[in-house]
Amino acid sequence: MKYIPKTFKKRLEEIRKSIIVENISYGEIAELQGLIEYIDKNNVQLLEWAGVKEKLTRNEKVGTRKQDFTGGKCGNWQKIHKLDR
Repeated sequence: MKYIPKTFKKRLEEIRKSIIVENISYGEIAELQGLIEYIDKNNVQLLEWAGVKEKLTRNEKVGTRKQDFTGGKCGNWQKIHKLDR
C-alpha cells in the first residue's frame, strides 16, 4: 500500500464530503485532479470526479468485467496503481 501523507488523506476526505452534499467547487475539482496519485484505486467516486474514466477491455464477458481506469490528467495512473492487464 502506498504511503499517503495525512494532509492529503484529510483533504481527499473533505473533497469527498463536498461531493456527497453536492457542494464541490471548480477549485476543489482542480485540486482533486492534482491529487490523483493519492486516490485509492477502489475509490470510484473520487476517481470519476478527478476525470479518471472507467474503460472496459475488448475481450470481456458479462459477469467477468476487467476494469481499466484511464483518462483525465493521469496518464500514468495505471502504472501508479499497478492494475492487472
